[in-house]
Amino acid sequence: MSDDGYTRITLRIPTPLDEKLNVAARVTSKSKNAEIIQRLEQSFLDDDEASRAKILAPLQMIVPPADYKPLIRLLAAELSDALNERVFLGRSPSKQRDSIEEETPPEAQPPSKNS
Repeated sequence: MSDDGYTRITLRIPTPLDEKLNVAARVTSKSKNAEIIQRLEQSFLDDDEASRAKILAPLQMIVPPADYKPLIRLLAAELSDALNERVFLGRSPSKQRDSIEEETPPEAQPPSKNS
């Protein structure tokens, strides 16, 4: 890779494909290089979208698309809660529980499992 953030490559492509790239570059007022980069980047985005669609397909059978955002918010909140239980300001869950119980007045604490 050079200092400009690009890697130079030599590429052999079929002549008809080269002609299509030349036409597409002219139509979009880009260089052929810019056209190739844009098309390659788009192909990766399309791959990502296809992967997402493949993952979401079973979900779409169960949950209507209008309910995705609330469901995602719920899942994000659950994940956040789970992570906070595992790591709370660098303390283990048992230390977290102890510190919360110390800070919480007895009348506001949930009943213990032993009672």
